[in-house]
Amino acid sequence: MASARVNFSVGLFMTAGLGLATLAIIWLGMTSFLRKGELYVTYFDESVQGLNVDSPVKYRGVPVGRVQAIRIAPDYHLIEVVILVDDEHADDEMRFADSVAAISNVGITGAMFVEIDKRTPLDGPTPALDFTPEYPVIASKPSDIRKLFREIHDIAA
Repeated sequence: MASARVNFSVGLFMTAGLGLATLAIIWLGMTSFLRKGELYVTYFDESVQGLNVDSPVKYRGVPVGRVQAIRIAPDYHLIEVVILVDDEHADDEMRFADSVAAISNVGITGAMFVEIDKRTPLDGPTPALDFTPEYPVIASKPSDIRKLFREIHDIAA
């Protein structure tokens, strides 16, 4: 009789433990799903290799959000990167009005992130899009790596 009681207690303990573990996994998974903020989009005319969904987005070095999605733009020429800016940084609609986004690397690991900074005269004009974006657009500029390769090509030519 004591054996059946022990087996029942162990089974009940294991069932409760598995239930709590399942709830913890669901809760941890839903925290990023339920994250609120404001969506922006930027379009790159270069490879975004190394940039992944959930990569950080930084404004002048300060983390302000994450990459929500990476896909081919409706014109099949540009790469569309959707950015989710956290609630604490999304209160001002015009925060990124005069800003440009670029892809930057974290270090020698190859991991990339989106760096947003204020526009300078060297950034040039914002190219016009042939389609209507779904979210507010942050203009983009070529990454430092692309600029370097372009300059090497110009010197070689």
